[in-house]
Amino acid sequence: MSLFIHHQTPHSFRVAKPLALALTRALSLLAVVPLLYSQGKSIAGQLEGHYNKGLQFFQAGNLEKAETEFQHIVTLAPQVPEPYYFLAKIAASRNALSQAETLLKKALRLKPDFVEAHHTLGVLCMQQKKVELARDSFLRAIQLKPNYALGHVNLGNAYLELRQFELASQQYRKALDIQPLDETVAFLANFHLGSLHHGRSEFQEARPYFERAHSLNRRHADVLFSLTEVYLKLGRRADALEVAARIRDVSSGDSKAALRLGLLLAENGQFAEAASELEQARRKLPGSYDMLYGLAAAYHHLNRKPEALEALRQALELQPREAGAYYLLGQIQAELKDHARAIEALRQCVTVDPARHDAWEALSKELFQHGAFAEAITLFEGYVQKFPEQPLPHLLLGEARMHNQDLPGALSEFQRAAEIAPSLSRAHFSVGFVYKELGQLDKARVALQMALKCDSSNALAHYQLGSLLSYDAPPDQALELLRRATQLAPDHAESHVELGKIFLRQQRYQQALDELLKAVRLRPDLPEPYYVLSRVYLGLGHQQKAAEAHQQFRLLEERNRTAKKAQRTIAPR
Repeated sequence: MSLFIHHQTPHSFRVAKPLALALTRALSLLAVVPLLYSQGKSIAGQLEGHYNKGLQFFQAGNLEKAETEFQHIVTLAPQVPEPYYFLAKIAASRNALSQAETLLKKALRLKPDFVEAHHTLGVLCMQQKKVELARDSFLRAIQLKPNYALGHVNLGNAYLELRQFELASQQYRKALDIQPLDETVAFLANFHLGSLHHGRSEFQEARPYFERAHSLNRRHADVLFSLTEVYLKLGRRADALEVAARIRDVSSGDSKAALRLGLLLAENGQFAEAASELEQARRKLPGSYDMLYGLAAAYHHLNRKPEALEALRQALELQPREAGAYYLLGQIQAELKDHARAIEALRQCVTVDPARHDAWEALSKELFQHGAFAEAITLFEGYVQKFPEQPLPHLLLGEARMHNQDLPGALSEFQRAAEIAPSLSRAHFSVGFVYKELGQLDKARVALQMALKCDSSNALAHYQLGSLLSYDAPPDQALELLRRATQLAPDHAESHVELGKIFLRQQRYQQALDELLKAVRLRPDLPEPYYVLSRVYLGLGHQQKAAEAHQQFRLLEERNRTAKKAQRTIAPR
């Protein structure tokens, strides 16, 4: 899941439309003179003067005077197409897109093979989200002029908007094949090809295109941001930070660029650098949800939890129905061992966005740790009602019922999850676990074997099946399963305890001792390894150590009973 719900990708596929002098030169006076003189020699000189001045004013950027000159031509010679084209360009510069479109269509009625008019009409249609009409205009332009590189680039952009990615890629590549290659076209085609691959998460393929675009324009912000992100995705942190430094140089003092860079760095796990950029942006810009949430995420990972909580408080004041902020708040409160506040934040998260399945999972852990099993059952029953055909709601409801000692109810939910997702190892594992608790060992064995068939890396399934088979004679399969469990999850103390118990029964006391001491180091609060350890010490003839281990076992047992009693007392209802 993406870290930032509001943060959008920097790649927007803009229509390429540079106002190049080459275009106005292509429509120079030489091409229009015959049409002007067709009006009669009496006005030819006057028309030529207007056209000359119009071009000069247009090239100089004096659009008001250019418009006046071209309007004179339209009045005197309404069948000449080129003035309509220039008037359309002037209207478009003022965002009068409908007027510009009307003028271009007039030019095309007078001159159907007017390449630049077809292309500019496509640009206008793209700006107005008329993507299919834009595509048709660009197609017509390149049919009339196959080596029109900019036309191929913009046709590629139209295909991209229509999600016809292969056709878009073909057009960008065609633009790059046209010689001589215009530098602007090369930049645009490379940038869009990189963006196309980036959108598919094909970061290795995107990299060379962004690098080539960067070599053509070393100050283009979108390219710099894109290249930074690609390097981060490819694990090239040093290269990414070098380009990020370039962003700072190019956008010196630009707080919006600092905000964008900070969000990008936070989203890609560079939290120290992200915090620095976002703090800079915060000093100059009004606080936004994205800024504050990004800061909270960075502070959280930098173990600056009080600052993270304050940033989240401010973020939720701005946008009180943001599931992502509540989820992060729940994570932080859980790490602070404030289970009540963690539960409240996570409940808010799933209320705002019931489809946040990761939040439901996190909520289950907090509820179970807090001993709030009845509350968990009520919540997860509602979760099942919302998503009856997804396995996770049934799994969480089953786990809540299991914690509440309702094993038949738990089994029913786990079986339903396995029906919905037959290849989900967790579902089969849960079925097997309950069958084992119910004493239906043959069914437990089948379910646990299915769990391992679905996922051979399921350490808990290895442990439970190994434990189930540990009394087989000889226990070779159990030993193999339990050893595999310790390889997959070296910090799972219970697997070491089970190995110790097998070695004890085999009177392999030293091996048993090794496993049990590992378990004690991993979980000094767990009573069972001390009990087994006392028996191992007896086997080794260490009476005093056996007595000490047994005493520790009884101490921990009593402590656990007291804790469970207290938990039942304070559990919310």
